[in-house]
Amino acid sequence: MPQAQKNPFRKPMVAFPMIAIGLLAVVFVIYYFPITSLQEATLNKRAFRSLSTVSDGLRNRVVSNASVFEQASNSFFMANFLRPPHLAFLFHIMSRFSNIGRTISL
Repeated sequence: MPQAQKNPFRKPMVAFPMIAIGLLAVVFVIYYFPITSLQEATLNKRAFRSLSTVSDGLRNRVVSNASVFEQASNSFFMANFLRPPHLAFLFHIMSRFSNIGRTISL
């Protein structure tokens, strides 16, 4: 009767590397899933904070530019439409000779 073959996976030359690979796989899974998900959440929070900062700056710029344009349009409207005609003529004549017309406002 032929001799029964030993299980090849029970040999130390196969079993020890398989155990080492299994331990490395367990350590990798333990590290990869919970720790990287926490790091991803932290990075997302940082990204949204910086995005919030950038959007606040952009919103402040838009509000600032809108108020500048509003003031400019109001001053243009006041200068060209609400002054009496004879004063507008006098301001026009004075502005030709000096800068007085630019400093006088109603």
